[in-house]
Amino acid sequence: MVLYLSSLVVFVLTRTVVGTNLTDFPPISKHAFKPDTMMFDKIYIVHLKRRTERRQRMEKAADAMKLDFTYFHAVDGRNLNTEKLDKLGVQILQGYSDIYQNRNMTYGEIGCALTHYYILEDMVVKNYQRVLILEDDAQFVPMFRKQLSRSFADIEEFVPDWDLLFLGRKPMNATADKYVDGTHFAMWPDFSYWALAYAITRKGAKKILKQKPLQKLVPTDELIPIMYNRHPMEEWKKLFYPNDLKAVATNPLLIYPSWWFGETKYISDTEDSRKIASTLET
Repeated sequence: MVLYLSSLVVFVLTRTVVGTNLTDFPPISKHAFKPDTMMFDKIYIVHLKRRTERRQRMEKAADAMKLDFTYFHAVDGRNLNTEKLDKLGVQILQGYSDIYQNRNMTYGEIGCALTHYYILEDMVVKNYQRVLILEDDAQFVPMFRKQLSRSFADIEEFVPDWDLLFLGRKPMNATADKYVDGTHFAMWPDFSYWALAYAITRKGAKKILKQKPLQKLVPTDELIPIMYNRHPMEEWKKLFYPNDLKAVATNPLLIYPSWWFGETKYISDTEDSRKIASTLET
């Protein structure tokens, strides 16, 4: 009790001498923390310039997560035609047809594929070792940073040589996904769709670029499972051999689309666009 009173007297005298006040020490605001790129060298957000509403939503979400990000303006499929694709050296994979809808690629899918290709080129040229790529409809789960840190610790310990890390995806055969041995928060993904949210290393980017994907173009969310050898089309996989991209996924997933198919605000600039003519095939 004597010690407590002595400490209190010292505290009061100290405040009197230096003239401090409790208002000199305001509560720490969340705004005091500077945005960062977390464990990545760069965070790219893929964005179509004409989708201003998505940009506004994404900026609010990224600000809440305190993410330091860079917009990467997407190639707009509306501005593509056969002449432009010919100049770019783009050739569609021979015999390509959407495996579920039995249709040709759309110009929106081509624009998306070109965008992700250019991001990989950019990270390699700038010597980034690992980057995070988000599309502008990404929705973060609660406590995103904490959950990512937990999953990333598992992955760095048990899969230190990973090439690609899914933070968001659409499992097409979820029962075939397997836990990474020794982990609680990492999965070996089976066939999955979406390029909504993934991290990739420089080594992984170079594996994809080495395949010259513009000369045998497929949608990005077909290319990724082809490259990690979990795509059902065996004849396509043979054209991208070796399918040695080492892919892993967080479990649970940490990013989901903001809008789902059938919802009022759902828009797909990849699927809801003009289909190409077969003359672009190799």
